[in-house]
Amino acid sequence: MYIQKKNKNGKSDTEVMLISMPKASASESIRNLRANLSFSSVDKGLKSLLITSTNASEGKSFISANLATAYAQAGTNVLLIDGDLRKGRLHRLFKLRNVRGFSDLLIDTKSKSYDKYLKETGIEGLSVVTRGTCPPNPSELLGSDRAKKVITKLLEQFDM
Repeated sequence: MYIQKKNKNGKSDTEVMLISMPKASASESIRNLRANLSFSSVDKGLKSLLITSTNASEGKSFISANLATAYAQAGTNVLLIDGDLRKGRLHRLFKLRNVRGFSDLLIDTKSKSYDKYLKETGIEGLSVVTRGTCPPNPSELLGSDRAKKVITKLLEQFDM
């Protein structure tokens, strides 16, 4: 199970609300979002989802982490990829080491298996690929053919 630590004020120090405060209205809103997304793709099933915004600090990591947790708690195997190669912080939210992350995977052309990049969160069904080393050219890496191939392979691996 996910280890929840308390800060010096006795409150949870995680933003993964579905773990730290499962009965909070924000947690229920995340579960409602999951349900609405599931209903909107009922014919073909939801295989991937991209969370983005135009500015920093708009809640991408918060929504991504909590929505992924909601899907995992509903019994779906989920892979959450931190595509913010500059300031990604999913590793902090899930208390994971940011080694061998997504940027490292994108430049690793020799590995046939991506398993060493997948990190278990302690939440059943939820794995994370952290951002990895901050590259000098994140836009070029994300827009590369290699990125498309990696994401396609990861989608196939998590296709249930």
